[in-house]
Amino acid sequence: MDFYSYDVYIFDFDGTLVLSNEIKEEAFYFCANNFLDGRAIMKSIKESFYNKDRYTIFTAFIKHYYQDKSVFENEYKAILTKYKKYTINQIINAEPVPGSIDVLKNLRVNNKKIFVNSATPLDSLKQSVEGRGLDIYFDRCFGMESNKSKNILEIARITSANLNSIIMIGDGLDDKEAADHLSVSFFPVGKLLSGRPPSFLNLVKS
Repeated sequence: MDFYSYDVYIFDFDGTLVLSNEIKEEAFYFCANNFLDGRAIMKSIKESFYNKDRYTIFTAFIKHYYQDKSVFENEYKAILTKYKKYTINQIINAEPVPGSIDVLKNLRVNNKKIFVNSATPLDSLKQSVEGRGLDIYFDRCFGMESNKSKNILEIARITSANLNSIIMIGDGLDDKEAADHLSVSFFPVGKLLSGRPPSFLNLVKS
């Protein structure tokens, strides 16, 4: 089907609409800098917990340094706050994926229903979306509080859309797996899934 023929469009955020994957990766090391051998310890933990969320990674990182429960809790909360502030500030000012804003404009002009489905905590996701002024394009954002397949099903429910009228757009294996699990159409973005740098320029209408 033609990209613009669907009724509901569900976008991942980082790496799909914004060039922010590297920002989130570097943020872990930024937060580790003040700890003894922090970067090396963080590297080891991230290799052991490949593709895990921030909570899992920072739990393991802080446990490496602090065994006392009360100290752990304070340090854990502090490093999560530091990570959140750093990533949001950087993402708000990051470059958009080429053509992404034009595609969102085209979809909005044509009265399509548009959503974000991200593995980022909803509060951080909303701050990033609103900080970039992108909230005007989206009907609603969905974060990591539920998995991506369940978010797609919830979007189908609230829009009363058939799954065959929905397309998921993303740069990660979790995006493709969620779409494939529900037999929803999928549009790949970025080198991992498309073999090309992230871009929507081929979809921009003149």
